[in-house]
Amino acid sequence: QAMQVLLGPGVNGTLIQAPEHRRLIIDSALPAQVERFPWAGHLGLRQLPQVLDSVLTAQSTLLFTNTRAQAELWFQALSAVWPLDNDTLALHHGSLDAEHRREVEQGLREGRLRAVVATSSLDLGVDFCSVDQVVQIGSPKGIARLLQRAGRSGHRPGQVSRIRFVATQMLELLEIVATRRALARGRIEAREPLRRSLDVLAQHLVTLALGGGFERTP
Repeated sequence: QAMQVLLGPGVNGTLIQAPEHRRLIIDSALPAQVERFPWAGHLGLRQLPQVLDSVLTAQSTLLFTNTRAQAELWFQALSAVWPLDNDTLALHHGSLDAEHRREVEQGLREGRLRAVVATSSLDLGVDFCSVDQVVQIGSPKGIARLLQRAGRSGHRPGQVSRIRFVATQMLELLEIVATRRALARGRIEAREPLRRSLDVLAQHLVTLALGGGFERTP
């Protein structure tokens, strides 16, 4: 389907797929007291000390959250206990200024940043050779997304991808177990492209209306 989109209708193409599979290491950060672990509705900040230790032992870390609000909270929490220069910790999500996002991406490329808290804004289209660890806060909401984010680390031939899963609630501990089993069996959910996404169209129209507005045409 992606090939058809790139080539256009009626054009035949050849799909080349490399048989090599990269090694993936999935680690889990567990709370000190599992019996007091919440069942729902938390952001995982109680595991901040473990996350900080993990970040400081790596060369460069991408810390993914699922929402912009959660990314802001984790960035603030890390900033409060960050023992290194403030310039080595950064935040990246779609609501930030484009120039700021480019500066963060350049800092990752140059290896100047030890950690970047991000949302899906850094899921795709990035190649940061300095990143050797990914931390996922909360459920990645899918095996394919977990693999995609894990692939941001060790992004070189022969390198190992490492992702550390930080559960924010009890049910996510069960979810990571199920994810490990699915990966061991090679089971990844299908990713069918969305068609006629009217909700996206409506959101875009509202954005246009709140921006420059519309112009009446004859």
